[in-house]
Amino acid sequence: MNEKKFNIEEAIEFAFLKTKKYFWSLASIGVTIIILNIISGSLDSLDKKYKGVLSVTIPSFLLQMIVLIMSFLISLGIADISLKIARNEDFKYADIFSKIKFLWRYILSSMIYALIVLGGLILLIVPGVIWSIKFHFYPYFILQGSRPIEALKQSAKITYGSKWRLFFLNLSFGVVVVLGMICLFIGLFWAIPITWIASALVFDKLSKDVSFETPQLQENKI
Repeated sequence: MNEKKFNIEEAIEFAFLKTKKYFWSLASIGVTIIILNIISGSLDSLDKKYKGVLSVTIPSFLLQMIVLIMSFLISLGIADISLKIARNEDFKYADIFSKIKFLWRYILSSMIYALIVLGGLILLIVPGVIWSIKFHFYPYFILQGSRPIEALKQSAKITYGSKWRLFFLNLSFGVVVVLGMICLFIGLFWAIPITWIASALVFDKLSKDVSFETPQLQENKI
């Protein structure tokens, strides 16, 4: 497979302009994430305060599970919205909750991805970094109807020959986030969406020249 190239500077510039255009919509998603984190943190605090009582109650456990599942659903929705922005398509805030039919595939693929990366980090770190880049784009394939293992394999296929460039892209994302932190809290409302959109744009560019079998959508199966 020939090396597939993309311009890091152009990807970040594109993402910056789109973030500027859709700032308030993207900021509202950021606020939603913050609220979920606050709820999760509050539940943890209550569990510690009432250890032995609240921590074993069904309502507390269910609330924790609901927050976790909502986090996965929003994460998948962000990938969907970012891809729409990268493709100059319309989107709305409610789209972060619209991909529930792929939720369990996404949760399973995320667990497999985390185990792969963890295993690589145990193997002297470097394999973990490589594998984290290699399989990074699996959420976009889940959105296209792929199953977990298939999505990871497809990500590996489109990142072949581009891992160094993707490594430097991730370093650039780190710089963007640090700059956002320097610009006080509000800066992250710019920085993080930039990384979302730039990543989706790069995925779109890398996947265009790669052919895949069109998955049959089986919404009731993982």
